[in-house]
Amino acid sequence: MRLSLSRAWEESRRIFAGDGGLLIAVALGLLVLPQMVAGLLAPPTGEQTNSLGRIVAFAAALVGVIGQLAIVRLALGPSTSVGQAIGHGARRFPALLGALVILMLGLALLLVPLMALLTAAGLVQVPASGQQPTASFSLAVLLLLVACLLLAVRLIMLTVPIASAESVGPIGIIKRSWRLSAGRFWPLFGLEILLLIAAVFLLAAAQFVGGSLAQLIGSVEPFSLPALIFAMVVAIAQAAFTVLASVMLARVYIQLTGTGEAQASVPTTGT
Repeated sequence: MRLSLSRAWEESRRIFAGDGGLLIAVALGLLVLPQMVAGLLAPPTGEQTNSLGRIVAFAAALVGVIGQLAIVRLALGPSTSVGQAIGHGARRFPALLGALVILMLGLALLLVPLMALLTAAGLVQVPASGQQPTASFSLAVLLLLVACLLLAVRLIMLTVPIASAESVGPIGIIKRSWRLSAGRFWPLFGLEILLLIAAVFLLAAAQFVGGSLAQLIGSVEPFSLPALIFAMVVAIAQAAFTVLASVMLARVYIQLTGTGEAQASVPTTGT
């Protein structure tokens, strides 16, 4: 089946128009609020984040994954309530987390020995602590980032909609992602780049606006009003992007599998 990004966008627009209130409710509860708490506790002031701040930020990220699963559930259909979508996201969270952990471990097992070999061969010079990165090190990092982006098309982009729509385990999610993306690499890669650009610009704009508003009141310190304002602006921007990307990927999944398959994989519930 040919993948049409324009069709996915049009379908996403209709979902925003029809179920925008449900999506906003999930985003506020599972994306904006946890990120605001994390930002209020440990704002990005340039100082090293304490252990509690790192724990809260990690917990907020995990809650955000449940939020993504719930948003995808709403975007896939059939119609359901916010509470049921969140419950569905919580139930499918362990499988998705397991798949992501497997992928990260596999990537680490591939990249760490590769960098060690390149360093031992003298092809890459790793800078000492506090020194500027060397040209060889910067080039190696850039090439590895490009490789990760290419691998993400086949192994990561579709994991959230697959985990939300199908009752499969971590290995099954990875295998399914590989199969669904086969033959559709370039459209998916184009979507990945578009989403990456949108995320960079949206986050940069949010940090500029949030930082400017916060500085009008005072310095950004933990548990301060400026920290709350900054965290709120950034959290809203992150949530807006997450909702957009999640709905788009859900509709891409629908195209790759067929509407009947996607809807049959999700239990029908009442509103």
